[in-house]
Amino acid sequence: MDTSQRKSKIDDIHQKIRRVDEAVAELAKERQKLLEELNNVQSAVSALPPEILCHVFYFARPSHSDTFYAPERIRLFCNLQLVSKHWRQILLSNPVIWTEIDLCIAPVNPRRNARSLLAFITHSRQLPLSVDITYISSNGFDDGTLIHPSVDPLLLRTLGRVSRLRLYNPPVAWFSHLALLKQTTHLTLTNVNVTVLPLPLDQFASLSNVTVRGRSHIRFTAAHAITTLTLGSMPISSSFHIFTSCPNLKNLHLSCESHDRKPGFPVDSFTLPHLEMLHWKLDIGSFDSWYKAILNHIHLPSLRTLEWDEGERMTDDTCRKAVTRFFASLPMNLTSLKLHKMWRDSRVHNEVIQDVLQMPPMDSHLESITFINCSIPYFRFFLRKLRSPHQFPRLHTIEKDGRSWTPNPRTLDSIFQIEEDFSQSCLAMLRNRMNVSNRRFTLRVDEVDRGWLDKVEKGMLEITQSISYPVEILRTGCKIVLNT
Repeated sequence: MDTSQRKSKIDDIHQKIRRVDEAVAELAKERQKLLEELNNVQSAVSALPPEILCHVFYFARPSHSDTFYAPERIRLFCNLQLVSKHWRQILLSNPVIWTEIDLCIAPVNPRRNARSLLAFITHSRQLPLSVDITYISSNGFDDGTLIHPSVDPLLLRTLGRVSRLRLYNPPVAWFSHLALLKQTTHLTLTNVNVTVLPLPLDQFASLSNVTVRGRSHIRFTAAHAITTLTLGSMPISSSFHIFTSCPNLKNLHLSCESHDRKPGFPVDSFTLPHLEMLHWKLDIGSFDSWYKAILNHIHLPSLRTLEWDEGERMTDDTCRKAVTRFFASLPMNLTSLKLHKMWRDSRVHNEVIQDVLQMPPMDSHLESITFINCSIPYFRFFLRKLRSPHQFPRLHTIEKDGRSWTPNPRTLDSIFQIEEDFSQSCLAMLRNRMNVSNRRFTLRVDEVDRGWLDKVEKGMLEITQSISYPVEILRTGCKIVLNT
């Protein structure tokens, strides 16, 4: 084969290879079309009704509580649109699933978040929105930007239909636009690290539930519409100025930091006239003039539920006296009391516990008491105080969750002795309280105290022979119900 023949042969082979490559490309395109057709016609989930598939999408959306949560996961719906035309149609025809906007904003590439926000605002149509925005850092937003100039005007126009707004580490620009939240009922501000003027929350007639967390030195002007307030990890001075600015408050959750030495603590009595529920987690050390002043001067005439957690650092006698005064001043209409982690320090002498039990006035209308991780001596002394049926005459439920201050060493004999002590204290109380007609009493414990409840049940069977009225005993798991 001469040179010209060889060249012609090579060219012919190359031409055949090109035709094969072109055929392969055409076949690949045809295969892609067939796959798309198959996906649209015979999708694994296409048989599901659209409303069911919509619910699947909605609940597949990650939240902050998920272990796999990350900023890029919140664009799930935007990515699901790319799977198939069927999925895209389902997503775009259901505006409800676009009403929860959850963004994590970083100073780097905020435009990416802007595109996601635009999709949610557009596809949610005119439905109320729940907006959750976490700023990795407020640095880089000093120019008045909220997210990105390309989307900020649309966001501001949309604030009027936001029903819930949560901001974590927000830039200062947000506080110039809060007046646009005309339909917002829930507002959460976390880690506000910028200095802002007192917030004029009276401008928001719909705002009823506010949460402030972190070392935020925020103040409100009078906020008459707020009925539920949560203050977490806040300086006690800031907390005081906030909750006293809400005269119509009904529910208050407090968790305040200790060692606040700012001036201005209350020296006169003050009242939260409408407060019905108070959950107070205290953190009291040795120099807490704010705590003492508030405990000594607060009045809660409408309080019905108190959840009390005074922590493990209360050592100052004056704080103890303030706590005792606070409990003694609780109103008659208090019906529910929950006590957390009371006297967990096993070094405290029993006599001290007995002298300063946290107890409301004995003639109050208390109906239920719950002990959560309270010390054994505290629980025992409390039961002794309840022996007289004239003390808390309407009391009908005692619940006990968890156990603190276990015996050392922990042996079967020591545990048996604790259960025996518990049961005897409880039986002495029940003997007096059940010795009347038409009385109902419920005891509930968790699994760790089932042995104690067994002894109470056995003891009540014996007691029924010696009291004036027959007692019906109903046992279900870790609960006993007694009826006369």
